[in-house]
Amino acid sequence: MKHGHRKKEILEYIKESTRERGYAPTVQEIADHVGLTSTSSVHRHLNELEEFGFIEKRSHSPRAIRVVSGSGPAANVLEQLKQLDDDTTDIIFIHGEPFLVKRATLDDIKEWRGEESTSSSN
Repeated sequence: MKHGHRKKEILEYIKESTRERGYAPTVQEIADHVGLTSTSSVHRHLNELEEFGFIEKRSHSPRAIRVVSGSGPAANVLEQLKQLDDDTTDIIFIHGEPFLVKRATLDDIKEWRGEESTSSSN
């Protein structure tokens, strides 16, 4: 599972948990749900989701995570997150603009360079 997909899974779990139970899951519950053994990895994903504007965290409670809805840059990225596939390895921001980073195959690189693809040769 890739990083972008993991962020999407975490965000969806927070939304689902909050809707069903009335409060956000703990970091450990998130880790257990998405299959991470390290809560520090969950914290990293949560910090990035907060930086992207998808969630707000409050330090006074372990369950103080709130999904932010609305418009603006986060809403556009949220739509992109909904369409992520397993080839997406990460989301990066350059000058405030989101870019989805995908893993390139050897054939992709050859195509970009104008070379013949190995899958089309006999």
